[in-house]
Amino acid sequence: MTSVLCTGAAGFIGSHFVDYLLKNTDWNIHVWDCLNYSSREAWRLRKIGAFERTNFRFANVDLADLKALPMNFDYIVHLAAETHVDRSIAEPQPFIQSNILGTFKLLEYARKMSGLKKLLYFSTDEVYGPAGDETFTEESRHNPTNPYSASKSAGEYLALAWANTYKLPIVVSHCSNVFGEMQHEEKYIPKLVQAIAGGQRVGIHVNEVGESGKRQYVYAGDVANAIRLLLEHGESGKKYNIPGKEVSNEEMASMVAEALGQDLVATKESPYSSRPGWDFNYRISGNELRRLGWEPTENFRALLRKVVESYDPRTNR
Repeated sequence: MTSVLCTGAAGFIGSHFVDYLLKNTDWNIHVWDCLNYSSREAWRLRKIGAFERTNFRFANVDLADLKALPMNFDYIVHLAAETHVDRSIAEPQPFIQSNILGTFKLLEYARKMSGLKKLLYFSTDEVYGPAGDETFTEESRHNPTNPYSASKSAGEYLALAWANTYKLPIVVSHCSNVFGEMQHEEKYIPKLVQAIAGGQRVGIHVNEVGESGKRQYVYAGDVANAIRLLLEHGESGKKYNIPGKEVSNEEMASMVAEALGQDLVATKESPYSSRPGWDFNYRISGNELRRLGWEPTENFRALLRKVVESYDPRTNR
């Protein structure tokens, strides 16, 4: 039977991927996670009922201190990472420890395995830096502008070096902003829901001329589908972008307010004091992934409404 190791899968994206596998495959699923602040007590995995399944195994593992665990897997999905830009600016060391050293330790572990079919390194669109008017392809030059994106870029190039030097079967994905249920409260959409539902004023990040920043958003279930597709059909040594729908910060706040049935009270704010080196926008193409047959869920607003409802403090107490 197919076996997969998912690192960091007690987190937001990983738990959606585990949920997808439990619903759509009979694979043996192994999760290694150090259970940091965002994954306390593996609550997401408990919420989806993973621990009740006989084909699910969990181990509390810190990849940066990885000890020998003599196991072989068909696939490895490397999702374990520190991810919040603001935290990386305030305290970069955990990002270096997890995203670079942890990746190195996992690559060395994988190098000793037999029968590995694919290792997916889950990277981010932020490695390319601000897009301006450009749309980045998989081969666009990296230009990371904060400690988080720099650490992910470093981990990515380690993975590709191990693919070239040691012939590890590695694929890399660059993902746009992921949204969905069970996301940590520090992220933009959960923060918007809490503020707007509570009648609070929302700050909208804008550039020097008052234009709202922009991001691409893709639903977590669509990302899970993309990951499986890349494991089974992605070409070793190749990179694939996972794009989303481009939405400005102001548009997103308005859509969240509409989903909540609330008026939006917002002010435009400069982010540069709280987030030095703030990137105005990210934009990636997804042509390579679409060639493999992937398409995102079409009804973006309906998905967003469902996600907003899952965070609404007025109905989720």
